[in-house]
Order: sequence, then structure tokens, then C-alpha cells
Amino acid sequence: MKRLFVSYFFISFFFTANSQITRGNWLVGGNANFSSSKQNLTNSTDKNSSTLFSILPNIGYFVADKLAFGISTGVSFTQSKSNNTKSNVTSYKIGPFAKYYFLEPDNTTNLFIQGAFGYGVNRFNNFGNSITTAKNISYQVAGGPVIYFNNSVGLEFILGWSFEKAIEDKSNVSSLILGIGFQIHLEK
Repeated sequence: MKRLFVSYFFISFFFTANSQITRGNWLVGGNANFSSSKQNLTNSTDKNSSTLFSILPNIGYFVADKLAFGISTGVSFTQSKSNNTKSNVTSYKIGPFAKYYFLEPDNTTNLFIQGAFGYGVNRFNNFGNSITTAKNISYQVAGGPVIYFNNSVGLEFILGWSFEKAIEDKSNVSSLILGIGFQIHLEK
């Protein structure tokens, strides 16, 4: 009897969930990203490692069914080690985004694509040496599936690409994005 009740609960939960991705509703949420890398150079004894953690909250408004525009902010922390040298980078970003959902609002799952632009400041702390800052701009294209737990809360799985360019020295970085996030859809 207990198994039957639990099965019924999960089936009704997932088959009655739908999202509020219609005109006039708000979108509030964000995502978190984590990455860790290690590099051993073949012709050297140098060993490099890097760890990144970022939190990216956002707020948006559905200007049309399935289309939202909004603002995204973020902070990320990176720690790098190369042999005996350590450095930390703290990055702050803000910028607009556009998000489009492909399937109808009454689905329990959906697919989305998102484009974003960001302006940021990186603060470099090279232990024992100096603290410097650098400004940058970034572009991002990402998408993936979203699973709705009910008509307001969705879990997103994100895959995308990011391009970041330093303003002063014109250096740039391209990155693959893997992330997970929650979005809350608020009815009007």
C-alpha cells in the first residue's frame, strides 16, 4: 500500500506540473557552475591546477509567450596553482539576457536557449606579489532541458559556450559551460 501511494504521488506530481512561461509572468532564479582542472606538461616538471565556482542569479520578464528578457548578475571564484605559485581571481558580472522556450507552456519538460552579454571586473590576487583588476566583456549562448516540479519551479540542465575578452589587453578566453540551475516562474 505504501509503494502504491508513493508511486501515485510521483506520477501525479510529474504529469500535472506545467510552467508559467506566458506573457506577463516573471522569471527569478539562477544557476551554479563548478569546474576543476589539472595539467601536467609533458616536457616539464610544471603542474598546473585550477578550481572555479560561480553563482549567477537572474530576474526576467516574459514579454511574449515563451520569450523572456532580463538581467543576470554573477560572482565567481577561481583558485589557480602552478608549482609553488598560487593566485585567486574574483569576478563580478552584470548584463542583459534573452531566453526562449521551445515547447508549449503546459509541458512538464521543456527546452530553452539563452543568449547573454556581460560586463565584468576581475580582481587578481597573486599571493606575495600584487593585487590587480581588469575589466572584461563576455558573450554567452547556452541551452538545455528544464524539468518542472510544479507549475512554478523548474530544474535546468545547461550546456553552452562563453567568450570573454579583456578590455585593456585584448586577451580572450573561450569556455565550455556545464551547469545546473533553478528557475521560479511567478504568475501575474
